[in-house]
Amino acid sequence: MNNLSKTALAISFALGLAACGGSSSDKTVTPPPPPPEPVKTVVDGKAIKGTMINAVVTVYKFVDGAPVALTDAEFTDAQLSTDDKGNYSFTLLDYNGPVKVELSPSTDAANPTTMICDAPLGCGPAAFGESINLTETDPDFKLSAITLVDENSNGAVKTNVSALTYLAAQLIENDSDGVNASSVQQHSSTIANAFRIEGSLTNLEPTAVENAANAAAEDNANELRYGL
Repeated sequence: MNNLSKTALAISFALGLAACGGSSSDKTVTPPPPPPEPVKTVVDGKAIKGTMINAVVTVYKFVDGAPVALTDAEFTDAQLSTDDKGNYSFTLLDYNGPVKVELSPSTDAANPTTMICDAPLGCGPAAFGESINLTETDPDFKLSAITLVDENSNGAVKTNVSALTYLAAQLIENDSDGVNASSVQQHSSTIANAFRIEGSLTNLEPTAVENAANAAAEDNANELRYGL
């Protein structure tokens, strides 16, 4: 075999090896696994002092004992104003710990927050059962409740908001040991016991006593006592 033939053979062999190696575009690329689904916890309840309609709902977590409003990325499916029955709802994403639900009047005079008077002697100019325009008469009004989201929540936490949950929230936030599972449980029980209510203040739904028919039909003594 002459030198020219040897050279041609060597070039052909080298090209063949290169072809066998293929290009990077021929390789199978394994996509990264999808991110895990967020853990969702539905928090819902009713605002009763009497029934609050179109109240603004603000949700807080606690950082170093101070309430910090949740961002849009931390919850979803949110109904952040109460409906005509006082109901609200939102879904927390990947959260464990104390949660504060605070209700306040709308600042929109054309779409005000109203509260039904539940005092038999009336509420200022409003008679029992009539609506009070909180946006106009008491723009600084606040009602709140503090609850816990943890491994026992099973994806749902009932958090009714009332005058008694507001009292408990004041004690919880002023506890020298901070806002935690122990302080939430302790102070909620203190208020419930003071009013001889058996059960959780946030789980029980106080009877809407501004409606005499509702009060007469209530078959849960604790919820009726709670409402009264």
